[in-house]
Amino acid sequence: MTHFGILSLAATGHLNTMFPLGCELKRRGHNVTFLSNLEAKNSAHTAGFDFCEVYSPSDQGKTIQKSPLAILEKGDRFKNISRTLQTLIYASMGTLQNRRDYVFQTIAEACADLDAQLIISLGGGLDPKALPKLSGDPLVVKYAPQLELLQQASLNITHGGLNTTLESLSYGVPMVAIPVTDDQPGVAARIVWTGVGELISLSSLSVSNMRETIKKVLGEPSYKKNAVRLQQAIERTEGVKGAVNIIEQAVSTKKPVINLD
Repeated sequence: MTHFGILSLAATGHLNTMFPLGCELKRRGHNVTFLSNLEAKNSAHTAGFDFCEVYSPSDQGKTIQKSPLAILEKGDRFKNISRTLQTLIYASMGTLQNRRDYVFQTIAEACADLDAQLIISLGGGLDPKALPKLSGDPLVVKYAPQLELLQQASLNITHGGLNTTLESLSYGVPMVAIPVTDDQPGVAARIVWTGVGELISLSSLSVSNMRETIKKVLGEPSYKKNAVRLQQAIERTEGVKGAVNIIEQAVSTKKPVINLD
């Protein structure tokens, strides 16, 4: 048995990734302590982990995002989304780069004339009540049960965050990426390169460009086919179990894991 420390930011996107890893380590009998700021303490304890404060937020006045556990409690609101809809479009700009209201307005207007249900998750950065009435009357929420919605979605409009991208591919859902910063332009470029979607830069974002790109990704079967191809590749990696296998091998051998066979 090993005692692992998992260093993570308190933002939802980071916790969503690290909690399953910690759960699998605990399932195998290891001790796990989350290392973060105090905003993550309750979430870590609720998920069954020990906690140690190792840093403080740089922006003391900024509202920190709610934990994934709190988000999932609101999933009942989406149970009435019809599974018979031919097209469900899910749009989210993540939990950090999500305060550009004009992006959501552009997405809504681009989807207004499509035969589709648009669901917009604001990720906590904006309040749905503060937004003007959006074209097409989409369902707009502060948080959404993303994994449940991706299981029904025909298209995911995303900022190109790695978590959302991998979750989308895990369900074989093609994407339109609008990258903002950090690794997002690189992830978006790979979305295009692998043929699972298209990207639109913020500088070229417009209603007409957005609408035509959405129609292209929905209309050409190759995007869905490639997304399913990567879905199958992800399934072969064994996900969290495969990751923990690598971690345990590295700890036991004290050597880097190069050959994953």
